[in-house]
Amino acid sequence: VLQRHEREEEQATVQLLVNRAGHGGLAVLGLQATVDAVNSARVHKLVMQNTLHRAGWRCRTCGALAAETHLACVQCGGEVTTVELGEAMVQAVLQADGLIELIAPDPRLAAYEGVGALLRYQ
Repeated sequence: VLQRHEREEEQATVQLLVNRAGHGGLAVLGLQATVDAVNSARVHKLVMQNTLHRAGWRCRTCGALAAETHLACVQCGGEVTTVELGEAMVQAVLQADGLIELIAPDPRLAAYEGVGALLRYQ
């Protein structure tokens, strides 16, 4: 019963995320848009499939994250290092007093690389 309730809550969160993002509301979907929101500390709640494992990059100078390979940080030009992107986003959101919701794989979220975020502001 508890697992079913948790799954229903996860599905409701994903539906809210998809609805808000689809109407230009306070939400983003997909890896790049979510990384951008994490970098600007706009994430209220990071919603991520618990199966997301992806290499990414973090700037050694300013801490900005990137999903795409760059020779230098696109924000400050600093040196970048490889990180596990899901883990790095979770750490960054928690440091900015955001919330994390790791969910079981969901086809609606999987269509957006398994990640999205509810935002504090645009």
